[in-house]
Amino acid sequence: MFILCKFVSAIDLHRTLGDSFRVIELGLKRWRSLEVSEMEEAWNGVADYYFDRQLWNEAVNYYEKAHNEAQIAECYYMLEDYGGLERLLNDLPENHKLLPELGSMFSSVGMCEQAVSAYVKCNKLNAAIECCTTLNQWKMAISLAQKYDIKDVDFLLSQYAVYLKQEKSVFTVVELYKKACKFLHAALMLYKFVKDLPEKHRDPLLLRKMHPPKDSRSNTVHCRGCVESIPDWYTSCPNCNISFPVCVASGRPIMNPSLQWTCLQCHHSAFKQEMLTRSCCALCHCTLLIPV
Repeated sequence: MFILCKFVSAIDLHRTLGDSFRVIELGLKRWRSLEVSEMEEAWNGVADYYFDRQLWNEAVNYYEKAHNEAQIAECYYMLEDYGGLERLLNDLPENHKLLPELGSMFSSVGMCEQAVSAYVKCNKLNAAIECCTTLNQWKMAISLAQKYDIKDVDFLLSQYAVYLKQEKSVFTVVELYKKACKFLHAALMLYKFVKDLPEKHRDPLLLRKMHPPKDSRSNTVHCRGCVESIPDWYTSCPNCNISFPVCVASGRPIMNPSLQWTCLQCHHSAFKQEMLTRSCCALCHCTLLIPV
């Protein structure tokens, strides 16, 4: 009993002197003489020793033994070990007090997705959206606002639209409004874009030269009357003046009679392939009594 008391007194003495290394050494010899909280305090003391000397790798090992998540995060941040920070984020429970700090760390290095995860996990949705807007991740901000039914979604949309206008992405703004079901805003944006165009840029031929089609190929077929090559979208041949029936289902001219179907009611034509999935005529809606 006397030896144990003397041993405990030695531990108290070293703890008072701030010698955490010696406290751990003595505690490991007689681990039952120290409470878990006392051992964690000693591990923290050793970790602080390395942390103060910027030896982050050594410090984080001891902070892990002490279960000191805040200092573990600080070490990972100083080491630029963002994978470690992300693992810590996944391990922490919801509404943990460290989550906002993790969000701030991720945000400071531009890791928006991880920052948003941290803020959402602690129910700080406004901070998550602010992080997205600060890092110009507007799509993510709008998605968050819509997902969690935040009232400022229209304000976010207008802010994002201003940002895209500055980037001269008018058509991206239009797509943004379309996805948000703001069709009037999209139409007004297109109208303003066309109205602001210089007069010379409104000429269709000039616009075609400035913005050539991505697929400029023109498919041709042989006319069944004169066997001359003509574009496949012609409704009549310019050489022999023969006219081609127009498919009422697709709007394409039918140049090959073997592919033609004719309605018994209205006598208009369509491609057989177009009528395979239909139960009635595309024009008069007469029921197909005989399969195509």
